[in-house]
Amino acid sequence: ELARQVSDAVADDRRADAIKLFLGAMGMPPERAEGAASDPGMLAVAPTMPYDHAVMDDLDRGGTVPEDLVGAVGAPTLVIAGAASPENIAAGQNVTKNSTR
Repeated sequence: ELARQVSDAVADDRRADAIKLFLGAMGMPPERAEGAASDPGMLAVAPTMPYDHAVMDDLDRGGTVPEDLVGAVGAPTLVIAGAASPENIAAGQNVTKNSTR
């Protein structure tokens, strides 16, 4: 559902809506998502949000980390999750950390 909503918003050039949907689903407070939705940098990268959904798959359960793809990344990678991060984000951070070289 979320992936379709974000993709539809991007396809309709409603980038701010896509940002608010995406960040809201990731647990960002609405006032922060609203601020991000007016940031020129975020508006510029909004069209890439559907790619996140395509890579993460299984979005009904918060997505899954494609361990084979992550394990193939050869560049140093910073993966961050904090104590206030949603559970699925923290779990994804752990999987990613453990899958990198």
